[in-house]
Amino acid sequence: MSDNPRLVNLRIGKRTYPVRTTLEESQIRKLETLLDALAFEEGPGTSQEESLVLMVLKLVHALEKARIGLERLSGGEGES
Repeated sequence: MSDNPRLVNLRIGKRTYPVRTTLEESQIRKLETLLDALAFEEGPGTSQEESLVLMVLKLVHALEKARIGLERLSGGEGES
C-alpha cells in the first residue's frame, strides 16, 4: 500500500464513483468483489439509493454477527 492517495474509480452497485485511496489495484478489485457479494438482486425499478441502503443493512448485519462470534471466542459473551 502506498502512502500517496490516488484517484481511482470504484464500482458500487450500479454506478462507479471516483475515490481517493492508498489501496493497490488488487485490493480495490477484492473490495468490489465483496460489494458485489453484498448486493441484492434488485428489480428493474430499484434505484441506486435503495440498493445502497439494502447493501449497508446487509453489511451491518454481517458485522454484528462477526462481533458476536468474536465475543464468544474471547469469552466475552453478554458484553456490549
